[in-house]
Amino acid sequence: RNANFGFDEVELQGGRGTEEPVASIQELCEKYDLPQEVVTNMERCGYKLLTAVQQYSMPAAILGSDVMVSAPTTSGKTCAYLVPL
Repeated sequence: RNANFGFDEVELQGGRGTEEPVASIQELCEKYDLPQEVVTNMERCGYKLLTAVQQYSMPAAILGSDVMVSAPTTSGKTCAYLVPL
């Protein structure tokens, strides 16, 4: 389940081919061993579900792929870019 606000379609182009989307914030935190400060801030912000943009772009950025996202407002782009930093 995700928080796509009606934006379920994701078109992928490029990448390394090893990027796999994550299903949840918990999976993202565990799979990529995010620093506790990041986890705490996500909890503080009330994040419970990932949008499709976040499910695909966060793992790609964490793995070092260049990421460019084109998506409507409220699709989660800002968080998707900031968490991997």
